[in-house]
Amino acid sequence: MPVYKIGFCLVLICLCFSVSSCRHFTDEGAADACVDSFSQHYFNWQYEACMPYVTPLSKRWLEYAASQVHEEDVKALRAMPSAAKYEVLSLQYGKSDEQMIAKVEVSDFLVMDTLGMAAHQLERAVYVLNLKFRDKRWLVELNQLPQRVK
Repeated sequence: MPVYKIGFCLVLICLCFSVSSCRHFTDEGAADACVDSFSQHYFNWQYEACMPYVTPLSKRWLEYAASQVHEEDVKALRAMPSAAKYEVLSLQYGKSDEQMIAKVEVSDFLVMDTLGMAAHQLERAVYVLNLKFRDKRWLVELNQLPQRVK
């Protein structure tokens, strides 16, 4: 086999690996941006603003959360000295290339964790969010309201 054919094959193989790793890099950037936007709105109780960042079936959970907000909660939100702070701690692929799992640390925020009870301030908590690649973009997939990691 001539040398130029071997060289061409090696270049082609390297190109395939680099394109594949670039896809993962851009996927992680897009997934991180989705988690960031969702977290900014969700943990500040802006449920309607979360809608573009979740799967269609997840929207019902945001509607449910919004329906549980009471006047006392609104007063407590207005009394908060600042917006909730959050940081994406990790982002990993799940069981397939179309699933990711994000860990988000949230601090100085108001949490509604018991139905029928007034929300209360929490200093710090970690949440796990599942993401799904759908329609060429990453979206948060909710099967329930986000729960704190114990």
